Amino acid sequence: MRPGDDETATRLLTDVVYYGFGQLFLLCLPMMWLVSVTPFSNGVVRTGFAVSVIAIPVSIGLFRRGVLRVGEPWPRFTNRDLGVGGGYGDFLTRSVYFSSIIALCSYGGAAANLLVGSVLTNVLIAAIVAGVGVTGFPYLARESTRMLAGRAAVYAAGLGAVYVGAMPFLWRFLPEIGLIFLLYVVLALLDVRSLAGAIHERA
Repeated sequence: MRPGDDETATRLLTDVVYYGFGQLFLLCLPMMWLVSVTPFSNGVVRTGFAVSVIAIPVSIGLFRRGVLRVGEPWPRFTNRDLGVGGGYGDFLTRSVYFSSIIALCSYGGAAANLLVGSVLTNVLIAAIVAGVGVTGFPYLARESTRMLAGRAAVYAAGLGAVYVGAMPFLWRFLPEIGLIFLLYVVLALLDVRSLAGAIHERA
């Protein structure tokens, strides 16, 4: 392997591990906990969940390094962004967005598994959802009215999947599940709060 190839591989590994896995575990830990501890989280749910926590970080790393491209460059954090209002807004968007994708992978894959009776279908659906979710992020992270509406639709689908698949208010011995679900509802509304004003202006 040439020195340049070695450096490229090292940077790609950094993008996958640090910016992919690190970002996911830092920003999406509450959703990951919710999916994994809900009593309904049997093998079929955990299969899609496992696929999501592998496929999402790897896809993020590949897009960030430019190995995969969709037209829009991958939105990056800079030192100037961190610790300011816009930076916190980016953290909020990434947290709710990728948590919603994890939920869709987990419960969407589980639903496909139960309908078809195939673990392979579970893995395939979860991988497709993860890939499409990551591919769409550079577009949906923008603040235009259309992109905000698209982001809101992803949040509604993800939280709807949690509500149906996890039944977060059913488990009295684990009230934290319902509290985390409500937290995500609040965070999702906070992230797309400007959408209502934009729609009102157009009306």
